[in-house]
Amino acid sequence: MKAILRAGAVMFSLALLIHVFTLPAGAGCAPYPALKSGALQANHGVFVPMSFHLVSDGNVDPVIGFWKVSFSVQGQVIDSAFVQWHADGTEIMNSSRSPATQSFCLGVWERQNGRNYKLNHFALSFDPNGNFVGPANIREKITVADDGQTYSGNFTIDQYDTSGNVLAHVAGDITAFRITVNTPPSKIF
Repeated sequence: MKAILRAGAVMFSLALLIHVFTLPAGAGCAPYPALKSGALQANHGVFVPMSFHLVSDGNVDPVIGFWKVSFSVQGQVIDSAFVQWHADGTEIMNSSRSPATQSFCLGVWERQNGRNYKLNHFALSFDPNGNFVGPANIREKITVADDGQTYSGNFTIDQYDTSGNVLAHVAGDITAFRITVNTPPSKIF
């Protein structure tokens, strides 16, 4: 009986790992054409065709990828972040803010037209003592350059208190360059 329970636990664990690690990510991780459409993934107990987006396909949305981003207000950089835009319309930012005040935040994006995009991004903000201040909302309108290696545009940040009152509003410019496997550290720092 113990052997059956142990085998069942192992099978459940493997199924869970397969489910978690085979969700569509569009990161270009499948170098073989057969894996592009022929593999299967577990999805709520049902096997469905997996979808990979190979970078070499040329049909990947130009904003998808890893970026070094600068937020500036009247020429003064107020944040320098690492940002990843994902094929599923989500985005994650690792801000240069102190982790004590919250340096990670999440967003959703959509293509407006051509190489123009709109991002709606939320964060939870804390003061340096660890007290919750309230949510912050970052909105961006950006355009990816024709070569796909940079983007620029504008942003707003609204900081709210816990009752939904605006504590601060900031507007400025945003610029970014793509980080690749060949980007040297000297370009980042």
